[in-house]
Amino acid sequence: MELKEEKLARAISAFSRRQIIRLLSKSSLTVKEVSEKTKMSVSLASRHLKMLYDLGFLNLKKEFPYKYYSLKNKQLYSLIINYDLNIKSSEDDEKLSRAINAYSRRQILRLLSKNSLNVKVIANKTKMSVSLASRHLKMLHDLGFLVVKKEFPFKYYSLKNKSLIKLLQTYDETIKII
Repeated sequence: MELKEEKLARAISAFSRRQIIRLLSKSSLTVKEVSEKTKMSVSLASRHLKMLYDLGFLNLKKEFPYKYYSLKNKQLYSLIINYDLNIKSSEDDEKLSRAINAYSRRQILRLLSKNSLNVKVIANKTKMSVSLASRHLKMLHDLGFLVVKKEFPFKYYSLKNKSLIKLLQTYDETIKII
């Protein structure tokens, strides 16, 4: 599952690739058409398409002299829609990308989508060291995704934004399909 998850994280981590996925959810397109619609160079559009294809997310149909790309699975588009619901600016986009790009942080977010937990419980459930779990929690908090509640002698972490729960659920559903 980790490999599938990393492939998915890589596919949606860049705005340009998400933009391409949105376009391909509507119709099959050539590299040139993707380039024109996204205002990317043909070379950059081609690299993104190749990456998405190599990751297994696109179909390729050759009709001389063109190659048409299309989405292999519409579930990926559903994930992009949920992703978009969690961002309001390019800064939010960068923060969300950083938060969900690492498997360890996704594990933590999944746990916190169910309960408020302290760092020791999170470390135990994820099989991370307390130090590593603490660093991930600090990053997620600094990015604005977590709330910290202090109850001596512990700090309890919970998700600040409940719409992130739907994103994580769609993420998991997409992983099952790919």
